[in-house]
Amino acid sequence: MAEAIPHQLQLWDGRATGDPAGARADVVKADPAKLAAEALARQEVFQPRGRLHLDGEPLTLPWFLAVERRRYNRHGRWIPRLLEFHKHDGESVLAVGGSLGIDWVQYARHGADVQVVPQTSAVGQAMRQHFDERHARLRLVAACADAAFPVENASLDVVALNYLDSPCPPLDGLAREAFRVLRPGGKVILLARAWWDIDAWWGWLPWYGLLGPRSVIDPPGQSRHSAGQVRQAFAAFGESRASRRHLRRAEVPHICRIFPLPLLERIVGRVLVFKAFKPISAARPASLAA
Repeated sequence: MAEAIPHQLQLWDGRATGDPAGARADVVKADPAKLAAEALARQEVFQPRGRLHLDGEPLTLPWFLAVERRRYNRHGRWIPRLLEFHKHDGESVLAVGGSLGIDWVQYARHGADVQVVPQTSAVGQAMRQHFDERHARLRLVAACADAAFPVENASLDVVALNYLDSPCPPLDGLAREAFRVLRPGGKVILLARAWWDIDAWWGWLPWYGLLGPRSVIDPPGQSRHSAGQVRQAFAAFGESRASRRHLRRAEVPHICRIFPLPLLERIVGRVLVFKAFKPISAARPASLAA
């Protein structure tokens, strides 16, 4: 029977052989760019913790498509309708923020001319690769000290601002820049962290902070805004509308789970969605407007 075993069994696990390199094999093989892409994907799919089950290798087309499905099929099902991907064919869109550009590529796929101001260079590289994989056209523009949006005056049809993954700048300056770069009749769409959300209503309970799951759209240093604050800052715009979205049932106290989740979203949702138009009258000279 001993002759039936041709060779002695060898263990190649570094932890068993005492090789420290084997113990860190997964760390050595890990690509920093892929690790950064996974962190951005967590923001896109609203999953703060746990393992991400996505198809394909990071930063490949199957992987980007898997992130897109996760973003729109569950907690972000409200995004395509409220960001109006299908309404801006042939228009110029300036997009600010975002992680992997999952939302911004939808504008390009529906015929819009998309410019993006990424928050960091790493985010810009990930967006560039995403657009290239989707065969979509993208222009990356870097913010400068003189202007938050480095584009010409009255040159855009839509300004889409996503500050769910990063701190929101002062609203007054943001409104002035959006008003400057939009054409008369242009639209601004703002996604920001809502003030009167589920935490504001139930956070005073001692057990809620321990049992309630932390939302991924609450990074350190992020500011929250109420609809009244945003309307006041964007007072120069007209036809404004504010609504709330994004709430997971696990974040709702058990006593309130008898209510439909879409209804609770509109009352205590974590995301404030604000839309407003630049008045047509802004196209008239100041002397005529007076």
